[in-house]
Amino acid sequence: MKNILVLVHDDEGQESRLQVALDVAKTLEAHLTCLHETLIPEFVGSYALQGAPLLIAREEGLERLNRPRVEQRLAREGVSVDWIEVTGFAAPATEQHLGLVDLVILSRRLDHDRMPDMVQLADNLLRRSRKPLLLVPPSAGGLDLHGTAMVAWDGSAQAEAALTAAVPLLRHAAQVALVQIEDRPVEVSTSDAARYLRREGMEVTSATLAPSDYPIPQMLLQHGQDIGATYLVAGAYRHGPTFEKLFGGVTRHLIRHSPIPVLLAR
Repeated sequence: MKNILVLVHDDEGQESRLQVALDVAKTLEAHLTCLHETLIPEFVGSYALQGAPLLIAREEGLERLNRPRVEQRLAREGVSVDWIEVTGFAAPATEQHLGLVDLVILSRRLDHDRMPDMVQLADNLLRRSRKPLLLVPPSAGGLDLHGTAMVAWDGSAQAEAALTAAVPLLRHAAQVALVQIEDRPVEVSTSDAARYLRREGMEVTSATLAPSDYPIPQMLLQHGQDIGATYLVAGAYRHGPTFEKLFGGVTRHLIRHSPIPVLLAR
């Protein structure tokens, strides 16, 4: 995991994205690519003609000021950095630059964002690409890769994809905590996942949470808080994005509400 892509855009989550990206790049001795996006509002097509140019001009003006500030900040960090400039709608503007990337760092849902819609952006990228996404809450002051990492395990192909994608990060954890909800048979057991990680030289614990009246994502996040997890790894969309959008689900809850960074893969 030597090529990290981070979204640079002047919104509520930018500072937390940058700090987490720096923590990951320094720990892994990785290269950081800053994808600097000047975004066209998603609703511009139906917006009054006289209003759309004003919104786009404002966005362009803000981002012209944003890049020099971020460049100045990164210059002090001692990390290998390059830049990609792109203008367009959020999902296609991001997706076209995911080819030679090992990890994409975005924000989870933002409460007061100008643009983009991070939930929709994460949805689109998880559906269309196989790249792992590290979604960062706007309150995050960084990412402690040397603490306890929690892995949500359900034995699915999605969980396997997330686990294997996260190995370069998990190698630095003091402990990897595998957590399973005891509500269904699993295709690959927690013991198999623990054995896989131990072969990678990791200290692993496992726990099975009994079903309760609380939704599964809330149980996972509460357990993460109880054990002091610094980030969470989970497979995305076991039931598919459309099902989760209509009926809710673990992935969308994590994208919207996780108080710690969460790595999702599919």
